[in-house]
Amino acid sequence: ADALLGAALTPAARGLLGARAVPGAEARADARLLTVLAYVALQEQRLDEAERLLALAWECDDADDGVRRKIAERRTVLALARLRPHEALTWARRVAPLVPAGPERELSRWTEAIAHGAAGDHRAALEILDQALSVGETLVSDFGIRAMRGRFRLGADDVAGALDDLRTAAAAESRLGSESFKAAVHAWLAEALQASGAWEAAALEIEQALALLFVADNVVTRMEVNRAAGAMAVARGDLAEAEEQLRQLREPASNPRGDLTVAIAAATLAAAHGRPEQVLAELEPFSAAAPADPLLPQLRADALIRLGRLDEADAVLTRERARTAADAAETTPCSRQVTLLRLRGRLEAARGDHAAADALFATALAAAERLPLPYELALAQLDRGRSLRRQGQRKEGAALLQLARDRFAALGAAPLLEQCERELAASGLQPARRGDADRSALTARERAVAQLAAAGLTNRAIAAELMVSAKTVEVHLSRVFAKLGISARTELAEHL
Repeated sequence: ADALLGAALTPAARGLLGARAVPGAEARADARLLTVLAYVALQEQRLDEAERLLALAWECDDADDGVRRKIAERRTVLALARLRPHEALTWARRVAPLVPAGPERELSRWTEAIAHGAAGDHRAALEILDQALSVGETLVSDFGIRAMRGRFRLGADDVAGALDDLRTAAAAESRLGSESFKAAVHAWLAEALQASGAWEAAALEIEQALALLFVADNVVTRMEVNRAAGAMAVARGDLAEAEEQLRQLREPASNPRGDLTVAIAAATLAAAHGRPEQVLAELEPFSAAAPADPLLPQLRADALIRLGRLDEADAVLTRERARTAADAAETTPCSRQVTLLRLRGRLEAARGDHAAADALFATALAAAERLPLPYELALAQLDRGRSLRRQGQRKEGAALLQLARDRFAALGAAPLLEQCERELAASGLQPARRGDADRSALTARERAVAQLAAAGLTNRAIAAELMVSAKTVEVHLSRVFAKLGISARTELAEHL
């Protein structure tokens, strides 16, 4: 039963337990059985019951180190579900001493890495996972550790490293993993591809993840996939699809971590609709909490600025700035710092201090130019270009707005593309449309292949990414070249 639960096969495990999983089972004082029953309760989001059973199991006389390890791991997961990262870290640190010295001990620290990440310390999480992989590369669980490291690398703006880990994990999952974990890995890979600028390839990964949900029986996996799919839909301007993903996301939410995920997704969609009051209403249940998710303060500050509640926005940004300063050196460019600089710039502009605002936008742009994140760069170009235009520097502003416009067009970020074109029109300029008509003639698969080729991937690597043959990639590229009127891969980036 425990193995079935580990493979995300909760109904099968529940059936195997049969009559033993009945009220009063905790009276048997069987640590192993109590731990398995707690895992069932945890998978089914009955958190109070899971906590009670795990507490009883920990006190049982027959609880050996192997059982205690599982109890500690599950107490860690339980604390994370309840948004208690420090409690999670306390339990996670109890795991490794219960495991014999060797590769398995290092791999057992995965819960500690997740707890560090939940507390906002990605550096500590990555150090643990790097060490685990350095000693455990031949073990089957390697792909799970790689998937985790890929997620934390993406959070640290290491897009290339994230893609490498998540592609490796996805390839291993196709042979070894459960359907639930496959779906989650495809969703995480989609997020890394989206960050890299390969939005069409990301959309294909989302399609695979959504298809796997038909056979995935895991609440956490369903939420991960719906969350990623909804975020992509918002970025592309497909708000109807985002509404559908939010509807599905709301269904399984039954713990504080899930509630926060739903609140952020709902607030993101409300922001896309231009409803700042609704953004704040969605986030209100978490106003007194300080989860490490950076989207929470960013969404709140943006909404407050739009509503003219500038002192409140200032307080939110000041708190978040202090938190990020503790995570990284002031000279280190990172996407979170870029976003905070942009928001602070908008705040100063709303206060009428346009010189201060422009200085902040310029700093944000300089930092964004050193990041491997085309979407973040385009956002910074849009803000600085708009700032320059409104200060009368129309030519300089228009040049940045055109760069932002071209990037948003290449990505397929329709809402921000429209913003750029409105700003350019306000400058008295007609946006230069570079290759849009030709690009629109490409099929979704051709665009995915073209974006990956433009990013420098070989035909073999593209084939592995999209799960097609190298010959199929060659055929797609020949069609792309013909439609775009080009003859070399080096010309793809300009036309996309």
